[in-house]
Amino acid sequence: MHGSVLYPHKTLTGDLNLILDRVHLDDQLLPSEKIQSPFNIADLGRTGDSQWQSAKMDFSLRYQPDKAKETIANFTSSHGELRAWLALECRPTNLRISLKLNHSKSDQMDQWSGTLIVDRDHVIATAIVQAWLAYDLAEPGIQFKSRVAAESSPWTIYLDPPRSFHRDGGMQMHWVDFSNYADLDWLSHYQNAFSAIDMSPETPRILLNSTISGFQEILKDETAGQDPARDTLRNMAANNVARGAWMALAHQSIQSLRKSGGELANWSAPAWQREVMEILALILGPNLKLSDWLENEGGDWIHEGLTPANWTRLDVALGDWMARRSNLAAHWQKWSKTQSKIDPPEAEVKKGFVDRLKTVLKVKKKAEQEPSQLFGASDE
Repeated sequence: MHGSVLYPHKTLTGDLNLILDRVHLDDQLLPSEKIQSPFNIADLGRTGDSQWQSAKMDFSLRYQPDKAKETIANFTSSHGELRAWLALECRPTNLRISLKLNHSKSDQMDQWSGTLIVDRDHVIATAIVQAWLAYDLAEPGIQFKSRVAAESSPWTIYLDPPRSFHRDGGMQMHWVDFSNYADLDWLSHYQNAFSAIDMSPETPRILLNSTISGFQEILKDETAGQDPARDTLRNMAANNVARGAWMALAHQSIQSLRKSGGELANWSAPAWQREVMEILALILGPNLKLSDWLENEGGDWIHEGLTPANWTRLDVALGDWMARRSNLAAHWQKWSKTQSKIDPPEAEVKKGFVDRLKTVLKVKKKAEQEPSQLFGASDE
C-alpha cells in the first residue's frame, strides 16, 4: 500500500549536524576558506593544487534535540545503545568508506567525532559524506540490526576542477571587496550588496561582499545546532545568496534556449546552462525530464520568456526548493517558539549584517501570533 512503512521503528526528530572541522592534505592544513560550512562544501582541489596523496578530514557530529525530553540519554534508556558512523561515497570510482565515530558529551550536548582518511588514487571528481545514528531493534523472534534513528545532511567534497557547472552547489564562491575589485570595477557602485554573480567566466561564479560587517561571521558560524535562531539566520543568508544566483542563471539559460527556438537539438550553449534547465524541469515540472517538460508546460515558459508572472512563480518555486533542501522551515518553526534573542557575533558590531536583518525579529514576533501566515498556510 502506498505510504506504508515496513518495519516501523523509533526515530529522533531533532537536528543531526555533521561538521567538517579541518582537513589536512598530506601534512598541509587546508585553508579555512576552502571549507564552506553554510553550503556543506569542501574544496580539496577544485580551485588549486590537487596533487596530494592523502586527505585527513576531521568530522564532528552534534545532535540538537527537537524537544527537551528527546535527549540521547532518554532514547538509549528506552531503545538501547546508539551508534554513530559516517560514510564517504565516490560514485565515479564506486568507492565507499565507512567510519565509526567516538562519542563524547560536553555542555549538555551529545557529540561524536572521527577522522576520515582518503587515498587520492581512489577518488576523482566529487565525493559525498553523510552521517547516521543507529541502534539495534529487538522484536519477538527477530532482531533488526542498525535501524537508522537520525541522519545528517550530506557534505559535497570536490576533488578536481569542474568541467562544467555542478548541480550540487559546484559554483565557485569568492569573498571580495566590492568597493575595490579590479576584475569587476562596476561592483564599486554596489558596496551595500551582499553578493553578485559574475557571468564573464566560462562557468559563472558567486562573489560575496567581504566588506559587510558580520557577513562572514554569520556564514562561517561554527555553532551549528546549538542555537536555532542563529541557524535560521545563517541559512537565510546562504539561501538568499543561492536564490539570487539561481535566478540569474535561470534567466540566462531560458533566454539562451528561447533564442534557439526552444528546440534542444538546435541549442548550442555551455554545459552549465543545460544542467540549469534540467534542474528547473525537476523543480517546475515537477520531477520531469527536461525534454518532457519542454513538450508540456515548459514550452510555454520558453516561448513567453520570464514574464513578470513567470519570474514571480520561478522565484517562489526556487525559494521553496532550497528551503526544503536546507530544512529551513524546521528552523523557522523552532525560532517561532524560542524566547531568546539573537546576539551579534561581535559585541562591537553596531551596524552591519545582523543589524540589517533585525527585521527578522519582527517576523519572529509575527510567527508567534500568526504562524500560518509565515509559512504560507491557509485555514480554508
